[in-house]
Amino acid sequence: ETGDVVMCLEGKKQTVVSVSLKDVNDLIKFACPKGSAVFPPITGGSQQFCTDSWCSAQATVGDAVSIELSEKTQEEQDEDEKKKPSLEGLKVYTVTMKKQNLTSSTLYFQCRPEKEPAEARVDTPGGKFDPNTTKCVIQVAAYGSKPAAEGATESESCNTVPG
Repeated sequence: ETGDVVMCLEGKKQTVVSVSLKDVNDLIKFACPKGSAVFPPITGGSQQFCTDSWCSAQATVGDAVSIELSEKTQEEQDEDEKKKPSLEGLKVYTVTMKKQNLTSSTLYFQCRPEKEPAEARVDTPGGKFDPNTTKCVIQVAAYGSKPAAEGATESESCNTVPG
């Protein structure tokens, strides 16, 4: 079902879709629209992500997060699915937090047209991505176990810290 698969809306010029993994074993699924492929390419041996939305640098996922490709098949759709955007023929990627790092990190994946060679190249600098190349960016925030300064709402934080 597409209800739990994060997708960019087709027809939009550019979109950034944000999702987050807060705890170990949390998972999200995302898919690029028809005719586009995820970048950096996700293969069994190499799992890389962009470190920012215009992919000026890439990093390896490491053992904290796993990314798996699950092909959607036609039979999985029932009658209700017809109203939703179809996942038929799309590659659905599942991102799972395997263990929690101390610090939070954000993983970016771009959806690029399949016609383009999906090799590493930096899009237009200055934080803009080329709308003809990159239609959509999936932003996955993986929360660390050490709370960020602003989001520290844990009850065990004591108020006796000087300053």
